[in-house]
Amino acid sequence: MAQQLLVAIPESLSVFVAPRMFEKFNLPKGTQGAVWFYRARQTSVWPMHKHSELELNLVISGRASYILGDRRYELRADDLVWLFPAQEHQLIDRSPDYEMWVVVFTPQALKAAVRNSPAAILTERDPAGRFCKSLAHGDMLSLTQFCAELFRNSEHVDILNAGLRYLVLRSWERFAANAGMPHYQTLHPAVENALQMLRRGESDESLGRLSLRAGLSPARLSRRFKTEVGLGIAEYRNRLRLERFIERYGSGNRLTALAAAYEAGFHSYAQFHRVFSRLMGYGPAEHRRRMQHRA
Repeated sequence: MAQQLLVAIPESLSVFVAPRMFEKFNLPKGTQGAVWFYRARQTSVWPMHKHSELELNLVISGRASYILGDRRYELRADDLVWLFPAQEHQLIDRSPDYEMWVVVFTPQALKAAVRNSPAAILTERDPAGRFCKSLAHGDMLSLTQFCAELFRNSEHVDILNAGLRYLVLRSWERFAANAGMPHYQTLHPAVENALQMLRRGESDESLGRLSLRAGLSPARLSRRFKTEVGLGIAEYRNRLRLERFIERYGSGNRLTALAAAYEAGFHSYAQFHRVFSRLMGYGPAEHRRRMQHRA
């Protein structure tokens, strides 16, 4: 099924998400949301972010780790996740075969769709509780098939909007009816503190200073960070630097790659080139060519 449903992420819903806390989707005029298919690839760099729309993820295959507030969720096929507007979240790691449908609903459309229904909680910005469950495979199959149908009709605004209203109600009904809870881990306060400091741009703090401010010894912080986040501190730090490079460099018309790399926190061009090529799957020169072609 996944092979048949593979589609490109729309240009309006950028592959490269700038490392800002608040992300804004550029939804087509008149639409009340959007639906698209996501397949893991090295060229996706996803920072911690949030947005005004409710987001629904329907996992088809593979595995991924989500940082959501003070928790890390381990996602597998048939998992459903609701991501609310006030909740910072980050797809921190994913297997090469990770695939999911992603749906977003505008606040105005959501209120009209769920008014006076059990799904009214979906209009809240940050409700209490856990909103991630494992669905029966048949339920997930039905929802993802409908997502594919909506995507094929996304140019027909009336059909898309009507379908989104049905999808949010049906997804909530199946979510409420299933009991399976994916594995999750609550982050240690010191790990959460370290994540927040790193995301604020304090990525050049030495491990000693970072651990002192986080409240654990360097060795314990390193171990807990790796276990709970799924990435080591150095790896997470490099991903943040790469996110900042992508934002600063743009299409390459304002800064050279070297200047943008130094501004992003890399200590040498060799270090930058090594990290960039490993995470993106191609070199900086190819990245500039792609960005200038897109501009």
